[in-house]
Amino acid sequence: GSIEAIKQALQVLPRDNVTLKFLLQAVGDVSISDVDLSVASKAIILGFNVGVSGSVKKYAEGKGVEVRIYKIIYELIDDIRNAMEGLLDFVE
Repeated sequence: GSIEAIKQALQVLPRDNVTLKFLLQAVGDVSISDVDLSVASKAIILGFNVGVSGSVKKYAEGKGVEVRIYKIIYELIDDIRNAMEGLLDFVE
């Protein structure tokens, strides 16, 4: 499915001095537990064809977690590539 396609596309990107970790790969909308996991691991949330409720968005903002949702797979991959190349600033 989509998860495997995204993971395979990201794993072939050049990773000089960059560690790419997949903490959770699941289907369904972004949840508060996803945000909590991101806080604990200092990660961002990337979603593809999923939703984020207003309460989860607000919770994530309060916790300082960046949530990025994509409808087009290549935009997700391009953003990750740019971040890995230092062209995009992800929240740390």
